[in-house]
Amino acid sequence: MYTHILQSKMDKLLKFTSSIHHIYEIMKKQITYLIQILQYMDFFSSILAFWMTLIAMAELPNTIVSLCHMTGVFIITFGVQINRMCLINILIPLSLGIIIPVI
Repeated sequence: MYTHILQSKMDKLLKFTSSIHHIYEIMKKQITYLIQILQYMDFFSSILAFWMTLIAMAELPNTIVSLCHMTGVFIITFGVQINRMCLINILIPLSLGIIIPVI
């Protein structure tokens, strides 16, 4: 139950940050630092929502779910900060999300 509430809040955050980021890119404002922050939040929230969906589908105990969420946040933050458009940012959560239910 807890995971699905958290997942729905994460999806709402993803929709909000993605919408605001694309609105500012369309408007082509001269505020480049704001566009960079919004782009970071867009990529971060989309990869984090993907990770949280994989963890929710694994149906793990709540203590392990919390550990997986926090570990995922740190790894995704590090990966998105290094390179936002790198394929490895998607492949790491995907491979871990496939391995976790098997174990």
